Amino acid sequence: MSTHRRDLDIMNIPFGIVSNPTRHVRQEAELRGRSVDFRTVDTRRWTADSLRTHLQPSYHAWPDPPVSSPSLHPAELPVAELLTQCEVERLRRSGPGGQHRNKVETAVRLTHRPTGVTAMASERRSQSANLNRAVFRLRVNLALSSRSNRDKEPSPLWRQRCVNRRVVINPQHDDFPPLLAEVLDTLNAYAWDASQAADSLGCTISQLVKFLRQEPRALSLVNQRREELGLMVLH
Repeated sequence: MSTHRRDLDIMNIPFGIVSNPTRHVRQEAELRGRSVDFRTVDTRRWTADSLRTHLQPSYHAWPDPPVSSPSLHPAELPVAELLTQCEVERLRRSGPGGQHRNKVETAVRLTHRPTGVTAMASERRSQSANLNRAVFRLRVNLALSSRSNRDKEPSPLWRQRCVNRRVVINPQHDDFPPLLAEVLDTLNAYAWDASQAADSLGCTISQLVKFLRQEPRALSLVNQRREELGLMVLH
């Protein structure tokens, strides 16, 4: 597969002539970090072949997406790889400041095709900023909704964040979604027994609960599973 065809497939650019090709392809390229040389193409006849020819990487080289381990949780995937599994929609939304501001297609909604999990962001005036927020929210939603089998040993990322049995992480940090996925997977592996899960992760039960409180939906999920098994809820 050629570099341009691979780029086109990765970006999910629709084939055929589009109603506003220059604007459409600029948006597609900007969203996915590409550039287009409009000086060498007749946009009145923008077809699949011309897209393949003129859609160019914004850097001198665009490496193949990293390949993950089959057991890697989707919330742990590198962002570039995660986006290849997503449908990206640009939506028109009113942003902060009233009805006359931000009425452009800056809102972004992501749908993770393998799981159907979605996330959206519209609060920023920049499409790229909204994409970043939507990706973060998608990773959190994937951490909450998808379970995977993993080694009983804590991951290198968890060991980096858990020192002297204390877990230090800002819930807005990019490391938070994969750590959340690891905690929930570990709890699931131990039938939602917080004591065993905490021992496996090398932290105290209180630190485990404190971590879960940073995402209220996670603590609610854990308590729901524990109640189903006749266990006491965590506070």
